[in-house]
Amino acid sequence: MMEQLTTETQTKNKILGTIKGIVVFLIITMSLFHVAFDRKTDEQIAHAPLYKLEAVKRDLSIDSLQQLFSNNAITKDHYLSQYVVTKNHYKKNLKKLSGKRKYLARLQSFRGRSSFHFWLAQFGIISLAFYFCCKSLYSDFVTGSTYRHQLVSISGIIVCLFWYVHLIFLTQKDFNGNKYIGILILCAVLSSVFIYYLVKHYTYKDDIILKQLSFIERIRTIHYPAIAVKAKFAEKYDKGLISENKVEDEIKEFQYDLTDSTKH
Repeated sequence: MMEQLTTETQTKNKILGTIKGIVVFLIITMSLFHVAFDRKTDEQIAHAPLYKLEAVKRDLSIDSLQQLFSNNAITKDHYLSQYVVTKNHYKKNLKKLSGKRKYLARLQSFRGRSSFHFWLAQFGIISLAFYFCCKSLYSDFVTGSTYRHQLVSISGIIVCLFWYVHLIFLTQKDFNGNKYIGILILCAVLSSVFIYYLVKHYTYKDDIILKQLSFIERIRTIHYPAIAVKAKFAEKYDKGLISENKVEDEIKEFQYDLTDSTKH
């Protein structure tokens, strides 16, 4: 029964570890996925040169009128009337083309950015930085790094959270408002404090587990052999093994190690 439970636990841990690995891989490589999305649609690309072509046609028409007038091929009144007609005609066409260009751009835009292609690249880069900032903070706790370096890690988390909020909930236009920047910074700081204590809590738990695993290993390789050898020798030869440490000393060392490893 115990072996079955152990096998099930190991299987669950492997599955959980695999899922964590996939999630981390996706976070780290997310910025590369933007290549699967187009920066501009085919309709945008096809429509882009039309405005310039229409502007060129307008200039050619006006130049042709001016040439006719310069050569006295048309009267001044006819030139002025045709100039106004031509100007208004192309102005109307250019306005339509410009409006359609803006319309297509709005269709392609995402969260105030030019496209999902661009937004995903930004989001992926921020996710990459956020992951390594959290990892750095975790390492700071594990290795006992100075508090100054923990501030560096938490500052990186604040910056990443600032951009997370901005990318998800706000658009580029909102960035120009000071009140939005203040709200974003406040939200980022509060979230970072939560992450700080969350990482610290789980680091503390991991440290306890590692200490206990280390203690179990010392029992197997140090404490148990030391006591077992003395007990086996006494059983076989009916006298104590001559050594620097007595059995009582070995038990005291074991008890001290147990107390040190289980204190929180």
